[in-house]
Amino acid sequence: MRRLVVLLMALPVAAVVMLLPAGIAAAATAAEATVAEATVAAPSGQDRAFLRAAHQTNLVEILAGELALRKSGSDEVRRHARLFVDEHRRLDTEVRALAKRLAISLPGAPTPAQQEQVTELSALSGTAFDTAWLSRQIAIHQQSRFAGRRQLAVGSDSQVKALARRAGPVIQAHLSILEETAGRRTPDAVEGGAGGQSGGEPVRSAPLGLGLVGVAVVLAAGALLVLAHRRRA
Repeated sequence: MRRLVVLLMALPVAAVVMLLPAGIAAAATAAEATVAEATVAAPSGQDRAFLRAAHQTNLVEILAGELALRKSGSDEVRRHARLFVDEHRRLDTEVRALAKRLAISLPGAPTPAQQEQVTELSALSGTAFDTAWLSRQIAIHQQSRFAGRRQLAVGSDSQVKALARRAGPVIQAHLSILEETAGRRTPDAVEGGAGGQSGGEPVRSAPLGLGLVGVAVVLAAGALLVLAHRRRA
């Protein structure tokens, strides 16, 4: 009996299954497949961290967007905020569904640092709020884009990687919108109606280069006058 056990232990699993009765062999095969499937499907620490971070980012995006809808005086910022709230809610629905399927617990709130940033934004108003909101949104979306790319590079779970791949174009589209909007704003921007300006376009001072050219022209003209005066003398 001992020799038989030693012999069976030395054989590959497939060979052992062939030696067993049909019913026991089927059960053994099913058990082996279940173990193998569980081993492959188990999400890594990276997969878990990505889902948790994505969930917290979605939560803070929703909070910041709702804050902008209440406080911003810019139609453009409110339009962006409404879009971000809707799309991050949709993204978070996917995150929560996948986390539940993989038995991964998610935090109930944004990180303390994220909550502090929302609190700081809530203390601002007017142009200062809009400028800070745009700046903060750009930073958050850049971090999200980096996290998604990292998940695709080093993540192991195919479902989590697929989620990161689907979210990538959404994050990039938001970031492009934000950078375009921020690029059109200046520190001394004045909203339309506040100072008699029309169309809501910010007031921009004349470019510095044009001012320097004007000064150079005046100096050159003065030098020519001095030379002409000396020649006549």
